[in-house]
Amino acid sequence: MAHPAEPTPLFTPSASMRLWTLHRRTLLTLTVLGGLYGLLVAIPTPPGLSLQGQRVLAVAALAIGLWCTEMLPAGVTGMLVVLLLVLSGGVAGFREALAGFAEPVTYFLMAVLTLGLAVLRSGLAERVARFSLRHCAGRPHALYAHLLLSFPVLTLLLPSATTRTGILIHVYDQALELSQVPRGAPLAKAIMLALNSVNRLASTILLTGGITPVVSAALIGGIAWSRWLVLLSVPYGVLLAIAAGLIYA
Repeated sequence: MAHPAEPTPLFTPSASMRLWTLHRRTLLTLTVLGGLYGLLVAIPTPPGLSLQGQRVLAVAALAIGLWCTEMLPAGVTGMLVVLLLVLSGGVAGFREALAGFAEPVTYFLMAVLTLGLAVLRSGLAERVARFSLRHCAGRPHALYAHLLLSFPVLTLLLPSATTRTGILIHVYDQALELSQVPRGAPLAKAIMLALNSVNRLASTILLTGGITPVVSAALIGGIAWSRWLVLLSVPYGVLLAIAAGLIYA
């Protein structure tokens, strides 16, 4: 007669140890960030800086620390920032703390994230990823080069680097997943770093690519769209080659 199988314990000693280490690390990080926030609030206000400005800097330092360490979900940290701005006296009330939502850029970023999510959920990201992989024939160097070559072309269609990143990050995440490339692999790191750094260089090659080229052209004066493109093509190509090589190395 077969004996019933022993129930699998929910927490093995090694799993419990890892969980305790994680909790201890989280508690230590939160303690350090909280101590930094308290220190910035408690120190004497530097000359030329208002008390409200000091409180805002303290909240900003805490928010940056929480976002960088990912101790809390990004949304929770965002709501905590609004609450702390009011409670610490950094702003007069919730109306002032939520003033950023009256700016158009907030809704632009929301639209970009929604567009990127739609590309992923609709299956378009996977289709584009499979198309790229067919042309790359399984070669990692070719996939990376394909990404770099797409920047100038997509800049003509989508001048905003933020919009391009919001879409391409899902496409190449699907490509890496279909290729069974681990998230921490050198190729995955190179692609994600290029998307968030070299990709932004492509916007400067167009006069309509962002606020920086528009302001620069206005300060110089007398530069047309086509002339700006010709003048920026060579330095863009050099910077693209250098940055792409350093990232992939």
